[in-house]
Amino acid sequence: MLNVTRPCDIHKYFQNIHWDTLLEILQKSITCPRTNELLRRIVVTHSVKADMVNISSHIHQNSFKKTIPEQLSLFEFNNSDQNNHQENAPILEWERKGLPIGNLTSQLFANIYLNELDQYVKHTLKQRWYARYMDDFLIIHPDKKKLKQLNKDIEKFLNRKLGLSLHPKKNTIKNVTDGVPFVGYRIFYDHVLVRGDTLRHMQRKYRKKQKKFLQGKLSEFELTQSKVSIKGHLQHANAYLLYYLLTENK
Repeated sequence: MLNVTRPCDIHKYFQNIHWDTLLEILQKSITCPRTNELLRRIVVTHSVKADMVNISSHIHQNSFKKTIPEQLSLFEFNNSDQNNHQENAPILEWERKGLPIGNLTSQLFANIYLNELDQYVKHTLKQRWYARYMDDFLIIHPDKKKLKQLNKDIEKFLNRKLGLSLHPKKNTIKNVTDGVPFVGYRIFYDHVLVRGDTLRHMQRKYRKKQKKFLQGKLSEFELTQSKVSIKGHLQHANAYLLYYLLTENK
């Protein structure tokens, strides 16, 4: 009986995608030199690092860090050596890795990058009950010991082949009867629920937009878009009344 699962998440996935490795993967299937050159330019120029390195001496560290959350930034700040830099200016350690979150090409490249993991799990580890959505994936197996070994194998593969690592706090063994936490839901044999943290995030985000709407800072169309987005997520779960409770006017 398939009663055990291991949901996993890759630590800072988009920030740690290595450009050269990605381009090598793309070139396995694409032989046209012009296309490969275009892809190379997209991968490199879509990262704002190159431009930011040139103007880093003019950016105050505190104001820059407030613009983008540290966990989502492609930059690393280091204050240990200020000898050749203006006081309070960030020192950017520029590496050939990281894709901007939100770009359509980044989403495509991110899926292609982890296709290497898909092939490894399916064909080398020969795991039938495997699913992945972007950098979230899970394996279902009846043997806990086997799952632990699979976890070690996957960790080694990710580190060696793709320069990635599993998130230490999002890598636990669960019992299927307790519901499988995956892509914002908790999935049971006969029903699907929205995860509590997902629901709270939705509610906070919608309440902020609702407040802006009441203040005249957000159009009715934009508020409706937010409602449609929430409905799109909730419709995949047993949450018929939840949408109306969440988006009711208060």
